[in-house]
Amino acid sequence: MEQEKWRIWQPIEDISSTLYLERLVNNSNGLTITLREDKKKQLLVINFDGYFSYRVTDEGNLLKTLHNIENRECLGKLALFIVENSLYLEWFHQQNYDTYRKQQIIHYLIATPDDVIEVLDCDAPTVKWNL
Repeated sequence: MEQEKWRIWQPIEDISSTLYLERLVNNSNGLTITLREDKKKQLLVINFDGYFSYRVTDEGNLLKTLHNIENRECLGKLALFIVENSLYLEWFHQQNYDTYRKQQIIHYLIATPDDVIEVLDCDAPTVKWNL
């Protein structure tokens, strides 16, 4: 398998390079991730209406992953990515015996100074500013 590549994801304009996890809610409305901008104090709300899987990992526990990504220069400058050649997605396919292999599942990744949030979904999430 090729090396993972993090591609910049810009679903809306004016997203700060540094976002902090404010809240993560998983309920009947889907998975809602609320991020806080440090400088502007506004909240970015990302809602995945339906999703296959998600995980949250302390960034300090992903040293190998962060070291090995092809475009390391993006870290700290950007917060939102789509992962190509995803090991997480490959793991997901193996776990469900390729049930969803034919679907176009996207690996979304949100890198904050403290956490890395990853979501597998076929549909683009709703992304909006909550002022």
